[in-house]
Amino acid sequence: MVGGSLQGYAARGGVFTTVGEVAEELRTEVARFDRSATETASDDHLAPDGVQAKVGEQAETLGKRLDGHSSVTRAKEAISRRREEIEREIGDTIGAQPADENERQIAAEIRAQIGKASRPYDEARKYLGDAKVMNAILVAPAMLTGLTEDQQARLKRELLLRHHPDKTDELDALDSATKLLEGAVSSAKKLAHDRTQQARAHALQRLSAQTRNVRATGQPMSRHQRR
Repeated sequence: MVGGSLQGYAARGGVFTTVGEVAEELRTEVARFDRSATETASDDHLAPDGVQAKVGEQAETLGKRLDGHSSVTRAKEAISRRREEIEREIGDTIGAQPADENERQIAAEIRAQIGKASRPYDEARKYLGDAKVMNAILVAPAMLTGLTEDQQARLKRELLLRHHPDKTDELDALDSATKLLEGAVSSAKKLAHDRTQQARAHALQRLSAQTRNVRATGQPMSRHQRR
């Protein structure tokens, strides 16, 4: 079900409560559309093309609502604020660029030495317990240490896990919640598109059954059944 995977986040509290609430709102929106589409598909006054057109309009309306859904925007903003708070709280683990020229020179030499290793990433990992070396590696562009951006990000994660495991776990959860929010909206749009095609197929089946009934009974379809 759309938004189902998001609901579990509410139990974590804080910003995740907002994510859980949004999941419920998305489910409500989709359920409302689904009921309306089902009613339209069963409307004897509409021919298959009419059913497809009407459900298509409903799907388009749902898509526009989802694109500008204030609750989704609110949840993403809450996630962004919480991420910034955490990064400020753990920022001292990585530190900042040295203000002193001599310290900056030392940091550059550290990066150069790591970069000369045959396997710079493995060499850098040896110094996870050395704050000065980690600072030199993580505050500068990855290429200056002979690392890829992905390798530098992995080093940063390992360092944060050592010092702030709970905060690192929360950052991971925030990333997952963001992806799930975006995925839930995409899933809702796809469901709406698929439901439009299903509604037309249902109407065609209904029309076929009515046609067979006419042939069997000899009674013509009413005007609204042929529309």
